[in-house]
Amino acid sequence: MAYPVLADLKTWMNVPDTTQDTPLTSALNASIALFEKTTRRTFVSASAARTFLARDPWVKRKGQQLNFFAECTSITTVVNGDGTTITAGQYWALPDPAPFEYIELLPSAGLYFTGVNTTSARISVTALWGYSVDVPNDVRLAMLELARGLYESSKQGQGGQVVQTSMALSVIPAGMPAMVELIAEKYRRSGM
Repeated sequence: MAYPVLADLKTWMNVPDTTQDTPLTSALNASIALFEKTTRRTFVSASAARTFLARDPWVKRKGQQLNFFAECTSITTVVNGDGTTITAGQYWALPDPAPFEYIELLPSAGLYFTGVNTTSARISVTALWGYSVDVPNDVRLAMLELARGLYESSKQGQGGQVVQTSMALSVIPAGMPAMVELIAEKYRRSGM
């Protein structure tokens, strides 16, 4: 499943008409942004090529490990700093199972990430970046419940933290609903 959309929120809240679509959309966008910020995760993977400098802090373990400082669900292509392709049989994607946070070259491959001590060599990784291909169901429900809380608090004029989303400003109530906080804690990424 993808991120929740307006129709999901309207079903969740039993809103039959379109008169509140704009504030509901704003609340939903804010809830997704807030949940991702709270957990330090992007929940739906998107394909992209990212580049990493072939040096510390990305490359560790004497040129054998490339740290993403992000999560991905699958890796399509790895191109070393010298332009050569590193095949899937030449590295481990870890931790296993996904989401992966780094790759480690197999000792049998006899490879190193090139340019470990230079500032210009870049390693390119094309992958599905994010926590999972589908948003976990409990995360979707938490996002919907958080959106309900944001919408209702904005109608009641309750104070709280103001968050800028792509569409508008939203006010976050003083505390997250308990169910939302429990689910966020379950998915909160540590060490970032």
